Order: sequence, then C-alpha cells, then structure tokens
Amino acid sequence: MSSFEKDTKNLFNKKVLFKYALQGAVLASIVGAVIFFVTLSPDTWVELKNINWLYIVLLSCMIMLAWFCNSTRIYLLTHSINHNISFRSAMAISISTEFGVSASPGGVGGTAVRLGLLVKSGLDLPRSTALFASDVFVDCLYFIIMMPLAVFIILTDPTWNNSFKGMGNLPYIILGYMLLVIALVTLAIRNGKKLNKFAHRLLRKYGHKRRLSGRWRIVTGNFMTNISASWGAVIFLWKNKRSVLVCNFFLSTIQLTCRYSTLPILLIAFSCDKNPFPLFFIQGVVFLLSAMLVVPGGGGASEIITSLILPVFVQKSVIGVIVLLWRIYTYYFYLFIGGAVFSFTINHLNMLKPIDKKNDN
Repeated sequence: MSSFEKDTKNLFNKKVLFKYALQGAVLASIVGAVIFFVTLSPDTWVELKNINWLYIVLLSCMIMLAWFCNSTRIYLLTHSINHNISFRSAMAISISTEFGVSASPGGVGGTAVRLGLLVKSGLDLPRSTALFASDVFVDCLYFIIMMPLAVFIILTDPTWNNSFKGMGNLPYIILGYMLLVIALVTLAIRNGKKLNKFAHRLLRKYGHKRRLSGRWRIVTGNFMTNISASWGAVIFLWKNKRSVLVCNFFLSTIQLTCRYSTLPILLIAFSCDKNPFPLFFIQGVVFLLSAMLVVPGGGGASEIITSLILPVFVQKSVIGVIVLLWRIYTYYFYLFIGGAVFSFTINHLNMLKPIDKKNDN
C-alpha cells in the first residue's frame, strides 16, 4: 500500500473524521456566535419579524434537491459501467461524501469517503477514481460557464455601481489571493515533481508532529490523480455514454445552483436591493478561500469573510443572523445529517453491493 493510499485510508476512518468534524463544528460555532452577538441590535428582532419564512422552507427544499441530484449523478455513472448499485446506495455515498468534505481539513476527506465507499461497493479503485474525476470535470465546466456571467453583471448592473467602495482594500486582497492561488497551481503543474519533493522535505522536517506531510500527500495526490483521470473518463463517456455525460452536466447545474444560491436567497429574504446573482459566484470564492486554510470546517474563515462582505448588501443588524442561517444550510446540514448517514453506511456496508450480482465487476 502506497503512502498516499495509507493517508487516504486514515481520512476514511470513522473516528478520524468525527474528530475533525467536532473540531470544525466547535471553531465555526465560536466564530459564528461572536459575529452574531457583535452585530446584534434591537433592529435585528424587527427584521426577523418581517422576514418571509417561506424562504427558509425553500432553502431546505433546495438542499434536499441538491442531495438528490448528486445521488442521481452517482447512480447514473455507476450504472453506465454496469455497476448496478441501488439508488439508496448512491444516496448514502453522496451524502456521506458531503460529510467528508465538511468534516475534513480542506475538504480532502470527501474524496477519501467517496472512493472508499465505491470500493466497498465492489468497484475497483481506478474506475472509482475515473468516475469521481469526471464529476469534478463537469462541476468545473459549470463554474467556467457561470463565472463570466457573474462578472458581467457586477460590471454592468446599475445596482452594483460603487458596491465595493465601502470595503476598502478587501476586494483587492481577495482578488490578489485568488490570482496567487492560480499562479501557484499553474507553477505546480509545470514544475510538479520538483515542488512536490521540496514540500515533502520541508514538511517532514518541520511538520511531522501534525502529520502535515501526510495531508500534503492527500491534497497533491488527489489533484494529480483527478487531473489525469478526469479527461480519460470524460472522453470515454462522450464516446460511449454521451447521454449520461449530458445528463450529468444537467444534474450538476441543478445541484450547484441549489447549493450556491443559499446566500443570494437569504439576502432577498432580508430585502437586499441588489441583483443577487453575483453572490452565487462570491459564495464560491469564500468556500475556496476557507478551504485553502486546510482546517476542519474552514476554521471559521467562511463566517469571517462573509461578514466582511455583507455590509455592502444589508444593514449590520442582520449580518450575524444571515451568516448563521447561511452556515446552517451550507455546513451544519452537511455535517450533522451527513455524519449520521456516514455512520450508518459504515456500519452497513453490505447495502452498497450492486443489485445485479452478475455484472462485469
């Protein structure tokens, strides 16, 4: 067993993931509570009385629809290679994967959980990795299409004029951070082997107590494996299962729209007068920045960054409430409901086996 497989196996371990989940939940709760009480005022209760609570019901339905779409994607992809798991099994894998993402540092546990459960269902690791990588490719394609539209609205919509003036240098700091990440990723692709060796030497020397070397192997291993596997999987599906690939993209569109529309809809619920669509993109940036910290649950970074952005759109008195509700839908739902599903699935792995035992696997 390679070192990468050993580290991935650790993040598939129930005890390890629940330990990380507890750490992340505590950190996020503390930061969220501080933001809530700092922004709390008499106006907060007035705004809460005026809110249309149908929006809250709508958001719950959207999260469940996102889970359904992701489960359907797994179901279709596995069946496209004659690995006929039940839809119930696909849903267990999907929701457990979301727990892995929410619970682990930088979200790397999501990959470990999904690959681990697919392997436990009887699918070999190379094909499990290829199917996962094709999903990553489709999700990236969706954001590539959506991002220019969000930027276009920010630049042309009158309601967004001068929106970022009150934020000082924060937008430029975030933009600079993203450009730095893009540059580092590009550099890593072009000089991957040299940088990987240097990082391993550095982390073995200074980060052995915190298993930083192992975490680095997981992150880089996932990245390089997904890059190499995704294109081959997409080409295979395009040539042999084109309808599955198109349907996967359609389901990805619904899933990601439901998940990343939570913040815009919450702002509409609290009477934001700006076009909320670009916040869909901004929310994705927030998740990306918090994931870069490689701390369970983002270490409260999502809450902090969002609370710095929100004054542009709503009054201070409702910022804490919006951040709290937003994280309930984008983090705590995935953590607690996903954790329960993951725990049940780990204890009933036989349920993952394919329905048709005479398949080609």
